[in-house]
Amino acid sequence: MRNPSPFIKRMYAAGVMPIFFTPDETKCLQMLEVAYEGGIRVIEMVDRGAEAKSIFPALRKAADQMPGLSLGVGTIYEPKQAEVFLDMGAEFIVAPVMNPKLGEFCKNLDIPWIPGCGTVSEVYFAQELGAELVKIYPANILGTDFVKAVHAVLPKIELIPTGEWNLLPKA
Repeated sequence: MRNPSPFIKRMYAAGVMPIFFTPDETKCLQMLEVAYEGGIRVIEMVDRGAEAKSIFPALRKAADQMPGLSLGVGTIYEPKQAEVFLDMGAEFIVAPVMNPKLGEFCKNLDIPWIPGCGTVSEVYFAQELGAELVKIYPANILGTDFVKAVHAVLPKIELIPTGEWNLLPKA
């Protein structure tokens, strides 16, 4: 573990952060419950449907009954979008891109922010804006050599590969 903050420790405990959304509130609640029962304590619901804003409060209410669970929201591009979910109780923000305005917004509120980065410069600027964890996206294209190269020059940042990540050699 390169950066043992409380948020990072919770993520490492399970070894995975589920990312999900379906327009069916009952299925979203079931996914939350199954993940929690499986020992996962950091869960991201993505804002990828018109129903997301109406479903998130139900997830927040359920998460409040699950000790130690951090519930965040992903596919967030702008501060205004983040603010809507933070007002509903999101505990962290995940972005598919490295938007400095979103990073500054989250930093000012002391909210964990996980931006998506595809270059060393983006990772560096995300770290400068307070990101403890950066999503390497698209990991299926950037690959393990990219992660190793980033860690060679930015050894303290935590990286989480996202996007059809496969460590198995190609046949």
